[in-house]
Amino acid sequence: MPGIMNYQQLLEDVITPELTETVFKKDYDEFEKLFTKDPKTGGGSQIIDTQRTSEDSTARSVTRDDVNGVSGSFETVKVEWDKQYQDVTFEVFDIDISEAQNGGITTVSDLILDAGKVAMRDLKEYYWNQLYARLKADIDSSNGYGDNSISRSTYPTLASQEDNTDTPITLALLRSNLNAALLNRNTGGKSRYMHMMETSVYETFEPLAASLHTWNINDAKAGDKVDAGYQVIGNFEQVNVISPQGMTTGDLFSLRPEDVFIRNHMPLNIKQVESDRASKKFIAMSGITSRVKNPGFQVKQTLKD
Repeated sequence: MPGIMNYQQLLEDVITPELTETVFKKDYDEFEKLFTKDPKTGGGSQIIDTQRTSEDSTARSVTRDDVNGVSGSFETVKVEWDKQYQDVTFEVFDIDISEAQNGGITTVSDLILDAGKVAMRDLKEYYWNQLYARLKADIDSSNGYGDNSISRSTYPTLASQEDNTDTPITLALLRSNLNAALLNRNTGGKSRYMHMMETSVYETFEPLAASLHTWNINDAKAGDKVDAGYQVIGNFEQVNVISPQGMTTGDLFSLRPEDVFIRNHMPLNIKQVESDRASKKFIAMSGITSRVKNPGFQVKQTLKD
């Protein structure tokens, strides 16, 4: 090991595959357990999707004299999201590498791996923060939809069901807001939804639901237990309930997971870069972008306690 200053080959052969398999893929899979893998696969700097904003129904009653229906029409709008990239920097000091050299390449590799795993925890938290910020922005009717800021006043079907009053969460409030979305839009029923609650809201809600015997913890063996800071998923009146770490205090979203897309458009890669200290410095970079389709099907409640 003496004299070897560049570890790029070690990064490519050992470090990156190990971190990808044991940390990065595991973390990304957890997001996909909650939401949906984005089917969009095109290149470029943006993810572009077409959103239907209106539709004329052609359903009617007919007789034998009038069986040739007229096709309906609909209006669409193009929505754009800029692709997001993330990186995290970590380093291993030359003194530690020097003292580890008696153990050979394996010991030095372990040093870099250990520092990389710590950095990956920070990167995962940043993934979640970006996902959460994008999710909240896409269903917030007070601002434009997507990065090209489609007007929700021009296209009212893109506006979510919202309740931004400063009130305690109650079962009646939870039901009424979800039912409003179900009644106003053809969303497919409440079993397709998931309630995502900030911790303090969840702690108020859970005993209320449990007192009515309408609350149960889903079977972890069925794949409903998600690691890395998530509570065990519960179920309330056919709707799964989760409480992720890091949500804004008082937030409660009722979402269709099929509408929340996660896309891994750049695999994890790690490069060694120049360090201005007595250390070896590395940058891990990836590209994960989230977006919400059908924002009008979602429910956003804030300022709850």
